[in-house]
Amino acid sequence: MPRLLTLAGRLKQKETLREGTLRVTADSAVLGFLLRDKHEKAGNGTTVRSMICVLTQNSSQSLPAELQLKGRLQAQRRKLRAQASIRAHTASLALGGACSWGSGHSQLAGGLTHNISMLSDAGLPSKAEALLFLTHVSSNCSARLALWNARGQLDAALGLEGLTPKSPSCQLHASLHHIHNVPSLKHWGLPFSIDAYGHVQSVGRSLAAGLTVNLDGEQLHAALERKAEGSRQGLVLGLHHSLSGLQGTLPSQLEVNLSGDTSSTQLLGLCRGDIAGQPLEVFMDIHNGSSGFKHSGRILMGPTSLNYSVSCCYRNGHPELSGQSWHNSEDLLWAGFPGEASLHAELQIHGMGPSSQGQVAAGGYQAAVAIYQEQTSC
Repeated sequence: MPRLLTLAGRLKQKETLREGTLRVTADSAVLGFLLRDKHEKAGNGTTVRSMICVLTQNSSQSLPAELQLKGRLQAQRRKLRAQASIRAHTASLALGGACSWGSGHSQLAGGLTHNISMLSDAGLPSKAEALLFLTHVSSNCSARLALWNARGQLDAALGLEGLTPKSPSCQLHASLHHIHNVPSLKHWGLPFSIDAYGHVQSVGRSLAAGLTVNLDGEQLHAALERKAEGSRQGLVLGLHHSLSGLQGTLPSQLEVNLSGDTSSTQLLGLCRGDIAGQPLEVFMDIHNGSSGFKHSGRILMGPTSLNYSVSCCYRNGHPELSGQSWHNSEDLLWAGFPGEASLHAELQIHGMGPSSQGQVAAGGYQAAVAIYQEQTSC
């Protein structure tokens, strides 16, 4: 129990000021607390509010002798400005920000300064600034972000044109440029320069879209087009790139043309293209009728080809299933799938017991299977 213990407090209140203090003394140890809230009104509808909080003590070496926090908020029509700071001994951190908005545009700016070594070791720069600018006029909108610190600069922009429900087309532009000496950005592999342009156009059932991206001198271009007229539909896809990060993962050149025709009983589809210099062709024909179906197709990829057909029909009241395939794929042959194969199966019913017969031919070998089931009465 201290020999001397005192407690003193004071509260002051005015029209624009409220202030409170508290002081605790225990022998030679002193703990003090100050809180001040000030509210002012200036011309042009501007209001300013500031707050100060101060904590002092002399009993602990692990705590600062004085800890000070300050905050200030200034508001006026379509504008806000705020500041905050904290100080302990020689260490300090300050934040500041301002925003404004009007018809078709808005802006946000912020800044940070500090001299705290622990924050610097964690990667936070001692001084940094940021600016965000947004515009929206009619069907066009854009955004720009800029970041600065002592070791680098980063600029990013995004723009959209024709962004309305009634507009048949829309254009997109995005860019990112930075000059840095920041280890974290290098570790992430962020390119120094990125530019991207895209567009989308839709008229009726037709659609066209394109995208071009430049990464530090390397380029990627993609295009997509869809057409539909009556029962016929078509799709064209193109891709070309020279991005080193995609080599071995995505073909540097890809062109695919899809077309098809549909009806209530038939589906025809054709795909032709070029993948990394290798021609590609896929054909499919599906026919459904009241007495069965027939499905045939063809796949060509460079020198490799695969043809197949499968059909099922009723003949003389009995269902029959048949299929054939031909291919010259080394991978399929290595997996044990024969170069030529055929299948034929039919189901016959005699009296009360069904019987089925089937024939299978593959690679020069044939096999026949017959299953009979007899029923006896007791």
